[in-house]
Amino acid sequence: MTVKAAKTARKPAKNNGSHERRLGPMQTHRKREEQPSYARLLLRFRLLGKHSGLQEAWGTWRRVRSDPEVVRLSMKLEKVFLPSVAAPFKNGAQVLAAMSENQIAALRQRVGVK
Repeated sequence: MTVKAAKTARKPAKNNGSHERRLGPMQTHRKREEQPSYARLLLRFRLLGKHSGLQEAWGTWRRVRSDPEVVRLSMKLEKVFLPSVAAPFKNGAQVLAAMSENQIAALRQRVGVK
């Protein structure tokens, strides 16, 4: 590059912290979560203790997803003429959010959570 071209070359703009922060699906960087989503969901609905390991979380998640009441509510949420076999495993967060406190308390007893 010649000296004249180097002087007239466009320099990159300095970012003085005024860059736009994107939220939601338009985020530029991935969030690094410490726990898998199923463990965070179980913690949210108090179906798992705070100091439980991942193996215990996975076992509890499997018991919750195979509970007959959760499967029934999941099929009801799908609202399709022929619900799929995988329906109970797709919308676990929606099913737990749709359940009342009494239903979640009963689920805790059926799953064996203290």
